[in-house]
Amino acid sequence: MKKFYLFLILPSLIFLISRCTKEKVEIESDPEPVPVSYCDSLKNLGEVSFQCEIDTIIQTHCGTNDNGCHGANAANPTLNTFNGIKAIADNGRLVARAVDNNPSAMPPAGPLPDSLKQKIQAWVDAGAKDN
Repeated sequence: MKKFYLFLILPSLIFLISRCTKEKVEIESDPEPVPVSYCDSLKNLGEVSFQCEIDTIIQTHCGTNDNGCHGANAANPTLNTFNGIKAIADNGRLVARAVDNNPSAMPPAGPLPDSLKQKIQAWVDAGAKDN
């Protein structure tokens, strides 16, 4: 009887062992988190950034090259540095001229779009930080 069981078990074991493989199974892991840039992180917090938004608006629309209206060689307020922009933000001239168009619109070519005015206003309202 033992030989009979051995005769049944042995082929079954051989069959099962032959079906095993040495193939590695990769376990899926969580994907790497997508890095969030400094500017994106501030936007996600609802903050307007000087470095990411305000400086770009000023440099694009306010004649800040050396010989421009607000460049290094200008008689008007110099707006090519944070300190120059911060000074007119603190004394109210930035909002008066660029947002409220008072006494006239800045830039002279025409008022800024409302979306840019809102960013300037929000940045000034938040303390005109160097962020």
